[in-house]
Amino acid sequence: MQAATDAMKGNKAENMQFLELAMREAVGGQEGPCLFTQFFLLGGDDPETLVDSPAKIAAAKELADQLEDYLLLGNFAEQFQQASGLKALANLTCSKNEEIRLLYLRLVPQLAENRLAFQEMLVDSPVFEKYLQMLDDYKTMKPAILLALLSAISAIIRGSKPAFLKFHKARGTDKVLTIVKLVEDDKCAVRAAYLLWSINESLSDADLGYTGRYPEENDVTEEEYSDEEALYREFKNSSNLKKSTTQKKRKTISNRIKSKKPIGKDFKPLVELRNVLFSAYLALKDRIPQMEMEREEVGEEDFDEAVYEFAQETFQKIRSILLRVDHHDVLDKTKTLMADFLKTSNRAKKQRGRKVKLTADPVAKRFDIRQWYSRDEMFEIFKASDKDIKNLTDAVKKVQLKK
Repeated sequence: MQAATDAMKGNKAENMQFLELAMREAVGGQEGPCLFTQFFLLGGDDPETLVDSPAKIAAAKELADQLEDYLLLGNFAEQFQQASGLKALANLTCSKNEEIRLLYLRLVPQLAENRLAFQEMLVDSPVFEKYLQMLDDYKTMKPAILLALLSAISAIIRGSKPAFLKFHKARGTDKVLTIVKLVEDDKCAVRAAYLLWSINESLSDADLGYTGRYPEENDVTEEEYSDEEALYREFKNSSNLKKSTTQKKRKTISNRIKSKKPIGKDFKPLVELRNVLFSAYLALKDRIPQMEMEREEVGEEDFDEAVYEFAQETFQKIRSILLRVDHHDVLDKTKTLMADFLKTSNRAKKQRGRKVKLTADPVAKRFDIRQWYSRDEMFEIFKASDKDIKNLTDAVKKVQLKK
């Protein structure tokens, strides 16, 4: 028995091949080519004719179930790379019959995921353009179909730089962001946000041309407080220094920051993706409390807790990315959005301390706009800080004298 076990370990590749053949035999054996032939025949028909024929609709449903089981057994993307395969895939995944469309959209991830050649071929084909056009119908589309469509697009793009570039050029990220913000179904919104996160994770590797760096999550450098420190120095020496001197100091600090190499400098679409991620972060930040209110209204029994947990998990994943991205690595549009967010949610929060520490959202702190507080507000903070420190020092002296 032990000898047989050792032999199996030594022949792992052969055993895996034998297992794969055995599983194929269990689900139809040599019927695989027949399934593909049926797929090409059904998908090659006129879509209008297919919808009008109950017999063909039933055959298409049965074929989808068989293909779903068979495609799990290996890489069959090559079978679909010919023109007839792409045409059939387009007709069936974009069928007017919603049930057929759903069944065949669910097959796309099994065909495309981690198959770079097939991913690039799909992106170059008309079928991908149709998928992007279908995203515009998110308001009227059934949630199940929208979820399947997002999964299909995600499988086509993830890990493929050429596929992502074409997706980005077609404003695909903006379409997905619109779904995150405006779709009524919470699961669809969270799934769209997760799609953006997964694309970023699959494209942040050096072999895809990414030359930037990731600081640690809690790596808060002194550069984030450079302007506040300049104002503090100005306040402490206001009787001796002129305004022009302070402006010169600020200019020096600004130049020092600009000289730092930004993250993702050589791959701008990926940088723009992070700006979209920030907008998705804000959208989820607003949606999650609404989900909590809904849970209180309908009760825990009727509330989908799995979707809520998925939303929390996705929110934390996007937050983690934004915390690791340097705040210089964003567009001016995002900086403006971030500034508005800071003003509305944190302007009233002024934490006192000799070295000012902004009490902003952790992500907001990474994208901090230096002019968050006005000049007068900063002086008030410094005055209060010095007063508190002086009072504390006097109290300590009194205690020491009593002792």
